[in-house]
Amino acid sequence: MITIPEQFKPYLSSLLRDTPVLPPNASKDDWDKLLIALKNQWVSPLLYWKITTRSSTSLLPHHVVEHLRNAFLWSRFRTMQMEKQLSVLLNAFQHAGIDILILKGPALARSVYPDPATRPSSDLDILIKPSQVERAGVLLQELGYLLETKRFMPFLKNIYKDEIFKPTGKTRNLRGIELHWDLYLLHGTTREVGVEDLFQRAVALKTPSLTMSILHPIDALMYSAINIRNHLPHNRLTWIYDTALLAGQLSNADDWKILQWRCVEWRGRNAMETALKLARDWAGTSIPFGFDDFSQWPAPASVELARHSRPDMGHVWLTGGVLIYVIRTLRFDFVSSIFSMVTGMFTLLFPSADYIRASYPPAHQWLLPLSYVRRWLNWGKMWLQR
Repeated sequence: MITIPEQFKPYLSSLLRDTPVLPPNASKDDWDKLLIALKNQWVSPLLYWKITTRSSTSLLPHHVVEHLRNAFLWSRFRTMQMEKQLSVLLNAFQHAGIDILILKGPALARSVYPDPATRPSSDLDILIKPSQVERAGVLLQELGYLLETKRFMPFLKNIYKDEIFKPTGKTRNLRGIELHWDLYLLHGTTREVGVEDLFQRAVALKTPSLTMSILHPIDALMYSAINIRNHLPHNRLTWIYDTALLAGQLSNADDWKILQWRCVEWRGRNAMETALKLARDWAGTSIPFGFDDFSQWPAPASVELARHSRPDMGHVWLTGGVLIYVIRTLRFDFVSSIFSMVTGMFTLLFPSADYIRASYPPAHQWLLPLSYVRRWLNWGKMWLQR
């Protein structure tokens, strides 16, 4: 569900399609509501780029143009900060001999968007091979980042897929870093393609100031589609536009055939259909003849069909409800010791105070214990909904 006022949807869609129509004749209050909605959708810098390159700023109210312009300029400033942060990070990891893939917004901004400032992001996601995670974590802490909650432990590393490093001290003005040793899946199952495959298929991206490795466009498209599916019914226009731009990178029928089988490997066949339809509806994504009939695509796996029947089982289930996943589906044959199991369970029940403050903000600091209780009650609610 994209929370954009109905009267503006045709106009916004036309901008994303690069076929702009006249904006609606709306009141100032209506335009102000739209600006708030656009901020939540993270597309304000992109729309400013669209209207300026189309010389259509004169068609919009002055205060709307100024608002979008300020959003673009702020995003450009943050992009410059990110360039410096990425440069330091890439140099440090290269010097340490640690392989790294840049994920999501920072990679897409520099590979498929017209200007890096048109694709803002809140943090920096990176993928590391599991064998190098411990070294990477130590390196990040040496660079000035603070580990929020340790998750790369025998009991947790097959449930969670990342650790969060907060900027602090000399890095306090930079973005937080999500250190992934795998990508979050759609169903809590293991896809047929592993992290090593993602690194083998990775492509080098060179910008005027940086050289980095990013996901192959088809893998990036799969990741984008699963991200959209995991967040249903709530999504962002920026994620949908990510999908539209990545789908535009598929240049021939062979690419689309590979995508179809990648959907099987990732257990994301229905997720891809959902994402491509959203991209088609909002951004006019064209699906080639022969691939536009999803009934002719490979059938989704049974586990995906079960998940597809619950559209509300999104990203919250994978993160906030992970304890339920542990209780119901986890096999303990990989637990190396009782100590690691107890440690892992304690971490699940009592993550760091900073994590709880961010996820379940207390009205006052002394009410922090109630935030933990809210988290447990949320798990109970999801358990009853199963």
